[in-house]
Amino acid sequence: MRRLSTIGLGIVVAGTVAACSGDDPAAKALFEPCAGVGEQALTQAGVDPASRVPAGSAEAGWQTCAWDGATASLRVYSADRSLEEFEAEAGPGNFYDITVAGRAGRKLVDSASLTTVCDVAFGAEQGVVRMIVVTNPGQPAPDACATLTRMGEAIVPALPA
Repeated sequence: MRRLSTIGLGIVVAGTVAACSGDDPAAKALFEPCAGVGEQALTQAGVDPASRVPAGSAEAGWQTCAWDGATASLRVYSADRSLEEFEAEAGPGNFYDITVAGRAGRKLVDSASLTTVCDVAFGAEQGVVRMIVVTNPGQPAPDACATLTRMGEAIVPALPA
């Protein structure tokens, strides 16, 4: 009987170690923005697909991809932490609800750049996905959140739920 208990404990420990080591097949795959947002969506959003700049890695727990347009640049960021963890890092009172392309998100408020930068995070099964728009200096453009809302019509449908 003791031998069966030891074997059972070994199986539980091995299963726990596998789950904690990242080898768990049930773990959610991290969204890769450079591959996940198609050229048509990028063109509709007003950015050049060829201007793509990738960063991060799934192993690091985050990935991002940036593109440039005539009046603004767009970055899509993907991370394996929850929306709640993301908000906690930014501090209380820095977010408010927003809807982009019919999807509920949370807008990060940064009073230093209210018209030039807009940062919206969406909860996703794999963690959090963010869209960040920065308006290009010297180019006539509406504020960054109006631009993000317009770009979001094309980009948000490509983001994971």
